[in-house]
Amino acid sequence: MNKKNIIIQVLQFLALFIILCFINTVMGTRINNPASVNRSSNRTVASIQRPTTLSNRTTEPTTPVEQTSQTHTQQKISEQPLPKEKNLINSSNPFNSENYSEGQRKEFLKHFYAGRTSYRNDDYGTALKEFNIAKEIYPNDTYTYYYLAMIHRDMDRYQEGIAEAKKGLMYQESDSFYAKNQGFTIDNSVHYYEYKVLGDCYRYDGRYEEAKKAYSIVIDNNQVKYRDTYLRRGKCHYYLNDMESARKDFENHRLVINKYLANQADKHHSLRDKKQKYDKTDLVELDEWINKTYK
Repeated sequence: MNKKNIIIQVLQFLALFIILCFINTVMGTRINNPASVNRSSNRTVASIQRPTTLSNRTTEPTTPVEQTSQTHTQQKISEQPLPKEKNLINSSNPFNSENYSEGQRKEFLKHFYAGRTSYRNDDYGTALKEFNIAKEIYPNDTYTYYYLAMIHRDMDRYQEGIAEAKKGLMYQESDSFYAKNQGFTIDNSVHYYEYKVLGDCYRYDGRYEEAKKAYSIVIDNNQVKYRDTYLRRGKCHYYLNDMESARKDFENHRLVINKYLANQADKHHSLRDKKQKYDKTDLVELDEWINKTYK
């Protein structure tokens, strides 16, 4: 064997040795780190399990941080109750009814019902005190302002009544502890009662144009069944010297009275109103108002 052939064989052996060492090194690394073998497949699985949108989280309970950071107008991801040990009255959103404990709701309702009972008994001083306490506990109940407006109206404190009625219109019935406790249908119909009281305060204060606008909101939304809103607006028209409009409202009120009396007559005696809203004397008084519009 000549010298050239020996050199070629040595180089071939060295090349084979280097290749074997490289293969052994690579295989040893993969054995010692098995996570790297399945890394690609794990990425695929993870991408399937991860929620792709916020809507996928609708059934997950939110954390206290998520709940306290939400504003009143934001929709909650979950309806999970807040932890009882959390007192969120002084949070960034103190007017959210969900931030109030059961004890606070009961305390509010206690003073609210006490105020309502006092008002019905014409004890306006006590009623005013109780509703103001209820308002301090929970200032987001539209019914509180409705009763406060009526109390001030009946006490001839018309400016205060106007202010309370306007505040009541700022809040939704869906946030009312009183409405929920009573099981009311949540439709904000209380706002029409507040507009009516608002109109009364304006009218008694001699502000007939503003009173007329408040009553018109009630009438335009068909909230006049068995009520005297037409009569009240008619009086505003009368004092504004719009006799034609006043007469029209008075005639509409006559229809309301006649419809009520007809319905009462059709009912069985036991089902009729124990305290009638209208009787024939109301028609006599109404005729007097109609006659005035012709003078």
